[in-house]
Amino acid sequence: MLVACDGPQSSLDPAGYDARRLADLFWVMFVGALVIWVGVMALAFYAARRRDSDPPPEGAANLLILGGGVIFSIAVLTALLVYGLLLMGQLRAYSGAG
Repeated sequence: MLVACDGPQSSLDPAGYDARRLADLFWVMFVGALVIWVGVMALAFYAARRRDSDPPPEGAANLLILGGGVIFSIAVLTALLVYGLLLMGQLRAYSGAG
C-alpha cells in the first residue's frame, strides 16, 4: 500500500534541490488548505449549534461571516500565492539561449 513512500523514486523523499523545493511548496499549500478548511468548518459548526433563542448582537453575524469566512480565507490564500510566486523565480530553469 505504501510502495511509493521509500526507495529511489519516493514521492515523499525528494532527491534533488528542485524536487525538495516543490515538496516544500506542496506541504505549505496543504497546510494552508487545511487551515482554511478547519476555519470554515469551525464557522459552520458554530452556526449549526447556535440557538435561535440567543440572537447575536446587531452586526455580529455579519462581522463573523465577513471576518472569519472572507478576510481570513483571502489572507491565507494571498500568503500562499506570494510564497508560490517567490518560489517560482527560484525554480525557473536557465535556458542559456538568447
